[in-house]
Amino acid sequence: SYNYLKRTPNFSKSLNLKRLVLKNCTRLEEIDSSIDQLGHLKYLEFDGTDCPLLRIPPVSLLPYAIDGLKSLSMLKMENQDGIRKLPPSIEGLQVLKHLSLSGCCNLVELLDSIGKLPSLLYLNLDYTSVSALPDSIGGLESLLELDLSFTPIEELPHSIGTLENLEELTAHDRDILEGKNPSEITGLSQSEILYLHNMKVSRLPMTINRLFNLKELDLSFCDRLQLLPDLPTSLTDLKIKSPSLLAVPDLSNLTSLNHLIISDCTLEITCANLRLLTGFPSSLKLLNLQGVKIPIEWSMFSNLDNLCHVLLYDCGFGEIEFDNVIGQLKNLQSLQVFEWEGLVRISNVSSLKEHQNLFVTKCPQLIEIELEPSSTGDCSSIERPLPDALKLEKLCSLKVRDCASLQKVPNTRCTTTWNCPRAGPYEKSRAAKRGGGSESAKQRGNRRKSVESVNERKGLLARFGSEARTS
Repeated sequence: SYNYLKRTPNFSKSLNLKRLVLKNCTRLEEIDSSIDQLGHLKYLEFDGTDCPLLRIPPVSLLPYAIDGLKSLSMLKMENQDGIRKLPPSIEGLQVLKHLSLSGCCNLVELLDSIGKLPSLLYLNLDYTSVSALPDSIGGLESLLELDLSFTPIEELPHSIGTLENLEELTAHDRDILEGKNPSEITGLSQSEILYLHNMKVSRLPMTINRLFNLKELDLSFCDRLQLLPDLPTSLTDLKIKSPSLLAVPDLSNLTSLNHLIISDCTLEITCANLRLLTGFPSSLKLLNLQGVKIPIEWSMFSNLDNLCHVLLYDCGFGEIEFDNVIGQLKNLQSLQVFEWEGLVRISNVSSLKEHQNLFVTKCPQLIEIELEPSSTGDCSSIERPLPDALKLEKLCSLKVRDCASLQKVPNTRCTTTWNCPRAGPYEKSRAAKRGGGSESAKQRGNRRKSVESVNERKGLLARFGSEARTS
């Protein structure tokens, strides 16, 4: 990083250089032509964002420079609007493993020579203007990861099915499943990860269940997605976010949904009608439900003996009433209620057990949290003081945060509130405020296992995933 540098030095005196990174060189305008002499260079990176004045004439510079970089294994030319195509001479980089052209917005074409890189493992074309992959892409026999996000590509070539080692395909904001050959995606027989955010498709190909090695399928923000076919039983991580979803297949056959690379055993679904879900796999450890519009029938959870964490986010009904099914889930550690605008009441909290923690955050209309089942249809009981005898002796902890309307909350030693002004200025546990008795060693141990931070949902999921891996 040299802010004053306008031109790189002559590289002829540094012929053994192995790594060259040009970052934050805000005045850099030119790379010396002697770069083609760096036959031992393994890593080359320059970014147009960090070097805004740097211009790469593709015809005059790149062919000659690349010809000499025979040892290059990593090439990152990102955010360079001067790059319109790669030269045919790129096929000379026989040991190149990583090629990133991210943000090269004027790159419109990949020549057939791109398919002559036998060592290439990672190819990133996101935010380029490449509109089609050449058939030669099938020649990348070692390719593991391909990123086509935010490109004009709408369909995959037939040759994509020959990429037997491709494990991860990312295509955010692309409709590659609704082109002329949507079934071509089923040729990715070795693919383990598909990230397909923001697709405009209404359904997936029926043959997607032939991806027998697929572990992670992310269909987040696919707002037009209405139907799902039967899914591969190999899935370990399924994320679906679509307000248009009309039906979900029986998920109970996803018997491999018990381990994840990022968030172990995660099922994340945005679905207005939870009754569309005909079954959860018993191996599930983390369940995240968003946008559910009808009350939850906890009996659906009765077979989830491995369930560790439940997150209910932005649902559309006004009351949560727990029942004994939840209390009987021996591995359930935490229930999270998060950013729920219309939630007014949580009842029957006493059904939760000593190893279970309840966290409630950012529910601005929440008025009361009750120990017992709801017996009335209104909130008139908020004026009656809660008897001291009613205590959550079995619940590990109840933590409530940022619920401005909350007036009634169980007054027990396991209750903690923050920023709930109508419930009282409790910035510490109520037991500490009353000088209550000390916790048992078991309670303290359980408390340490709880999730302490609920400020950010992303952080929540990451923490839950980490806990699930050790469960």
